[in-house]
Amino acid sequence: MHGGYRVGDFLNTDLQALATLTRCEGLEAVDARELLFIDTETTGLSGGTGTIAFLVGVAWFEDSEFVVRQLFTPAPGREGPALREVAARIEAAAGLVSYNGRAFDWTLLRSRFIMNRVPVPNVRIHADLLHAARRIWARRVGNARLVNIESTILGHPRIDDVPGWMIPELYFDYLNSKDPELLEGVFTHNVLDLVSLAGVAHHLVRDYQSPPERCHP
Repeated sequence: MHGGYRVGDFLNTDLQALATLTRCEGLEAVDARELLFIDTETTGLSGGTGTIAFLVGVAWFEDSEFVVRQLFTPAPGREGPALREVAARIEAAAGLVSYNGRAFDWTLLRSRFIMNRVPVPNVRIHADLLHAARRIWARRVGNARLVNIESTILGHPRIDDVPGWMIPELYFDYLNSKDPELLEGVFTHNVLDLVSLAGVAHHLVRDYQSPPERCHP
C-alpha cells in the first residue's frame, strides 16, 4: 500500500486509456510488466551539459512485485557504470513511464550517454504523466508537482521529505564530506517518486473512465 492505493493496481490499468491521456501511441499494445519507470536526481534543475544525473532510479514489475533499483554516481567523472546499467534497462524495456521525463530526465540522460560514449538506448515509447495530470487535476490541486499529486490524489503526504531544490546542494555537500548519511533523504525521495508513478498512472485512468464517481467537484 502507498497511501490509499495498492501499487500492484497499476497492472490492472487500462493502457489504451493511459495511451490516450498521455498521447503515447503504442502504449496500448505492450505488457505493463515490460514498462520501465524512471526518475533522476541531478546536480541542477535547469539541465545543461554541466548537469549530471547522480542518482537514477528505475523500477518495473516482476509478477506482482514492484522492483526498484537505484544507480548512483559517487563522483563527477565516474558516471560510466551507472549510465551503462541504465542504458541496458531502457534498451530492454518496451517503454518508459516518467513525470516530466520527456522534457527533463530523458533529455538529460541522453546528453550524459553521448558525453560518456555510452550508446544511446532506443526509447520505443515514453508515457510522460505530467501533462495528463495537469489537465485532469490542476484545478483541484493547484500545483501539479508530483508530491502534491501524491498527497492530494493518492492520499500519501510525505513527512520530512527532501525538497527538490535542496538535492543538488546535498550532493555537493556529500562530495566535500564523503558522509553518505547526507544523501539518505535523497534516496528515499527518489524511491517515493518511483512508487508514486505507478499510482498516478492508475488514478489518471480511473478518474478519466469514471468521472461522476471519482472526480472532485
